[in-house]
Amino acid sequence: NHIASNVYMMLLLMFFMNMMPIHIHHHHPLCLWMDKYIIPNNRTYVTNKSKVYNKNMSLNENMTSIMYGSLLGKSNMQKYTKGTNMSFYMESSHSDYLLYFHNLITNLGYCNYNMPKLGTRLGRKGKMFKVLQLNTLMYEQFNDMYDKWYVNGMKGMPRDMNIYTTPLAIAMWIMNNGIKSGKSMMLYTNHFTYDELLLLTNVLYNKYGIKTMIKNNYIMIKEESMMLLRDMVKPYIMKSMKYRMEV
Repeated sequence: NHIASNVYMMLLLMFFMNMMPIHIHHHHPLCLWMDKYIIPNNRTYVTNKSKVYNKNMSLNENMTSIMYGSLLGKSNMQKYTKGTNMSFYMESSHSDYLLYFHNLITNLGYCNYNMPKLGTRLGRKGKMFKVLQLNTLMYEQFNDMYDKWYVNGMKGMPRDMNIYTTPLAIAMWIMNNGIKSGKSMMLYTNHFTYDELLLLTNVLYNKYGIKTMIKNNYIMIKEESMMLLRDMVKPYIMKSMKYRMEV
C-alpha cells in the first residue's frame, strides 16, 4: 500500500506540474498555497466507513473553505451515528478538476488515496451521464457543519456565510458551478431559496465589493466586478478552468 500510494502521488505530481505555468516563481501565491497541502507520506488512512478517523484532529481552515465552496455546488454531506462524510462528483468530461480536488483534500488528510469512482447519474429529461465521485473519510468534526447546512435532511445555506465565504471557497464554487456568460459569469445554485441567494449576494458585496444579480436559479456576477473577482480567486483556479475568469 505504501508503494502504491507513492506511485500514485508521483503520477499526481506529474499531472499537476503539466497543468501549472512553465515560468512560475516558487513564491507565486499558487505555489505557496499548494505548499500548505503537502504532508509527509507516513499517515495511516482509515477506509472503513464504520470507523471514525482521527477524532482529535481539528477541522483545517482551508478544508472548511473547500467544503463551504463545494456545498454551494453539487457536493453533499451524509451523517451517520459515528460521524459525517462528504461526497463530491463531477461530470467525467471535467475529470481533471476532480483529480485536482482529490489531491487537495487527500494531502490535507481528509480522503484516502483511492482514485475517484466512475458512475452514472440521472440528469434532466431522463438523460444519463457519466460522473466521477469521491467521498471523504468520516469525521466527528464534520457533524457541526452538517447541522449548519442541513435541516431535516434538506440542504440549505447556513447563516455564517459571511465568515466562511473566503476567496478559496468562492474559487471552489466557480470550479464546481461557474459558467462564463459573455463578459459575466453565472454561478448555479439549484438547491437554495431566493432568501438564501440574497444572503449570499449581500456577503459578496459587503465583504468583497462584488456586484451580482439573482436570476432564476443562479447568481450572475456583473461584468463590472469580473476583474475584481478574477484577481481575488486566480491563485486557486486550476489552469484548465481559467477561461471562466477571462474578462
